[in-house]
Amino acid sequence: MNEVNELFTKENVEKIYVPDIVKDDLLSIIEEKLKKAGFYYRVAYRVKAPDSMLDKLILKDYRRPGTENQDKKMQDLIGIRIILYYADDVEIVKNFLDTIFSMPGVWNTTEANEYEFRAMKINGIFKLPGYLSKTIVNPELGDYVDDTFEIQVRTNSFEGWHEIEHDMRYKGSAFGTGNEALARKMNSILATLELCDDSVVGLIEDLGHQHYKDRKWNYMLRCHYRLKFTREPLHPYIEEIFDEDTELAKKFYKFKREPLLRQLWDNTGDKGPEITVNNIVKIVNQIGPEDERLKEAFVKIEHEKKQETESVAKRRRFEPFKQLGSFMVFKADTYIDLSNLAMPDAFRKATGYIYSWVKSRYEDVFTDLPESAETYVNAEPGYSVNLSYDAENVYFSEKTTHLDTKIPTRVWISEAVICREGDRLKFTVSNRYAEPADRYRDNENVLFSRPNFFGEIADNIGSRQTDTGIMKMYCFQDLISLERLQTI
Repeated sequence: MNEVNELFTKENVEKIYVPDIVKDDLLSIIEEKLKKAGFYYRVAYRVKAPDSMLDKLILKDYRRPGTENQDKKMQDLIGIRIILYYADDVEIVKNFLDTIFSMPGVWNTTEANEYEFRAMKINGIFKLPGYLSKTIVNPELGDYVDDTFEIQVRTNSFEGWHEIEHDMRYKGSAFGTGNEALARKMNSILATLELCDDSVVGLIEDLGHQHYKDRKWNYMLRCHYRLKFTREPLHPYIEEIFDEDTELAKKFYKFKREPLLRQLWDNTGDKGPEITVNNIVKIVNQIGPEDERLKEAFVKIEHEKKQETESVAKRRRFEPFKQLGSFMVFKADTYIDLSNLAMPDAFRKATGYIYSWVKSRYEDVFTDLPESAETYVNAEPGYSVNLSYDAENVYFSEKTTHLDTKIPTRVWISEAVICREGDRLKFTVSNRYAEPADRYRDNENVLFSRPNFFGEIADNIGSRQTDTGIMKMYCFQDLISLERLQTI
């Protein structure tokens, strides 16, 4: 047995740092496409834990001459899992993912056969975008860890099973030789899960067929295409055409989903068409039937929408600007722990965390941002940075604003202050958004809550209680449920 590579130590593994921008950008790239195409999905992201990474490096013994892994590196430092609700979406998404990065993925797929049931595994290795791979810190193990990431595509039914199987089979299993009875029982479970996946799709297709026979065109389309539709109903003009020509309606029921999904996925616009039954009929008609009656109906619909929009615009043309409402989503009022650091050192370290956060997010907008924290004020349309730094008097404040990338008319405001208060170092943070007060707020889209530097300061320096004995930290549940709060 070979000796363990002397570089494969927990100390070296723990030196690897993957910044949040890798998570933010990879998920943004992938989710933008999934949302545009209307898939039902969830995504999960992880950076491999140090213990798990060390175990794999030792087990695989990467780069050792004369072994099967002599030319290989660990490729799954970063992992993304896409969980899909419909089994027939798995292969479609796998093929589509090959189009969004510089190179197609290298896929490892479970081979199915008629004698054995296996948990369906579809894992792809992709090259990290160059600008993201450069942000990863890996001072000791660069020759053993590749600049790649793994995407796993799963169905909702198999998601839980894969977690169990990974720990029990990959890391040491009771399903090996001598436990055939357990293996058979496991196979029956896998068969049930596979049947559940297939049954869900089959049931909804059968329901769509029943709606076709009942001439309920709106529900027929929703069942057949199985996209994350808005609630907008099928337009009466389209209903009327389908009522008069059921054979045309049948073409839409029989139309394959993949060409439609491909067109939605490949859309390069900022938003893409809204996923409504009317838009889907319009797109499918362009791809396939090309029915002139439908084309004329959509011209008429667009004309009516334009007239309505112009009418509303005229009514609002002379309305004055209104003050934006302010909605707090996070606030903390505490003191930085000085038990291990002198106040100047704690101040400098905490300020560094905040400034690194500011610089990583705004350096593409403000190219003159200094290398380290100092007083700085600048603004561009949609963005602003206002920093005040006075090391001598132990004072630092940060106020930044930026537009929400997904919700029009929403602006985010982050504020933080570190200052001396007697022999203590006070630390306050708030995060809020502003938008028209009379506007409906879609709280499901509130993904921006606790600034990441707050957790870094708490974890690496520490925070202490306020005079009341309780750390004053508020997460505003009237705007967003606790389980939805995500670190930016």
